[in-house]
Amino acid sequence: MKTNKKPVQLTPKMLRNLIEVEVKKGFGKMEDPESCDAKEVDADEYGDDANIEHPVDWQKTATGEKAMGESFDKHVDYIKALKLHEARLLKNLKRVQEAKKRAVAYLAKAY
Repeated sequence: MKTNKKPVQLTPKMLRNLIEVEVKKGFGKMEDPESCDAKEVDADEYGDDANIEHPVDWQKTATGEKAMGESFDKHVDYIKALKLHEARLLKNLKRVQEAKKRAVAYLAKAY
């Protein structure tokens, strides 16, 4: 059975009410965001290590059969993504090599 309701645009008031309901369900008292003291920090300090790949220690990451299965699936997905990235890079490398060949041939012909 399909309902014919149109999607409702989420307004700030509706979002605030939704958050208040969820906070009352499980988080307790909702604080006003303007009144809390938040320490401001530069984001550049956090982004430095984001793209660094670290070797995986299989004994530490996979503990138990369930964790090992999840970890294994994640690593397989990562390997698939790397394979796609490698194919893209090889395609670009081939394009660069062809351009280099044409440039060398042009220079050899011109001089």
